[in-house]
Amino acid sequence: MVFADWGQSCSGACVVFGSGARSLLGALSSGLGFRGFSTVDNLFLSLLWDFGILMLVGILVIVVLAIRTLAQASSALNRAGALLIVSVVVSGIFYDALYIRSTLLLFGVGIGLLGLRSYSSKESLSAG
Repeated sequence: MVFADWGQSCSGACVVFGSGARSLLGALSSGLGFRGFSTVDNLFLSLLWDFGILMLVGILVIVVLAIRTLAQASSALNRAGALLIVSVVVSGIFYDALYIRSTLLLFGVGIGLLGLRSYSSKESLSAG
């Protein structure tokens, strides 16, 4: 019901690009709440409202890369980063995970570890 009202009031542009950071919280607190609830504790709904489909697609790409890394990477650091990313995104079902700074920091560390290139001793000797 709330998302139907949102989609009609923004002529579809909000669906793609979103309404801006924390706009869902503001909209729900101004009376758009549902049966007394003025918050949505779901990362995916919050991202859809605040940042649109583009952000959801971006998160989906990162999750696909993380799952692929979990399955194929030989580096323990890369797998640890992938596990952090998947854990944060899965926990987003129960709360707005990326809106909490400490969880966002863990997500960023996970992305950093996911992209970390491991060097073998042979490569480091030839580079030096």
